[in-house]
Amino acid sequence: MMTVIFNKARMYELHTLFTGDQSCKMAGINCSTRPADFTLKQKELSMESRRHGLSIGIERTGELFFLSLKAQGKLTHQDYETITPMIDSALKEVKDPKVKVFLDGTELEGWEPRAAWDDFKLGLKHGNEFQKIAIYGNKKWQEVAAKLSHWFISGEAKYFEDESEAMRWLSE
Repeated sequence: MMTVIFNKARMYELHTLFTGDQSCKMAGINCSTRPADFTLKQKELSMESRRHGLSIGIERTGELFFLSLKAQGKLTHQDYETITPMIDSALKEVKDPKVKVFLDGTELEGWEPRAAWDDFKLGLKHGNEFQKIAIYGNKKWQEVAAKLSHWFISGEAKYFEDESEAMRWLSE
């Protein structure tokens, strides 16, 4: 099951923050950007309903991409089978994309083994395109992951416990 949600307010906020352009109106962001916000792959586990998956927002201005990701629950291989083609498709349109990522991991519980491998492959494939990755979280292992990420990406990754601080750092 795939649910698609378009969140214009959030994408307008991100567009304004990263481009300084306030001419785009809430009624229709018709700039050189392509906002999208998707909620992907939610699944029931045992008797209780638990959400898992990735939500993604993609905004582009010229060669600059801003990915906004929210991870929930324990990520699966199927989550990556859905999200990877979206990221690949967005980045292949530009010769030398420069990507800034905001990852909200406050509801992330981890990965299934195959999903961890998928995440590793995604990092290797696009690692040279990432300029900055801000990991907004609340778990010690997320801070460690941010520190280890320099092995797989050419840009910077930093862990934050404050969302607005993470967004400020990305906009520098």
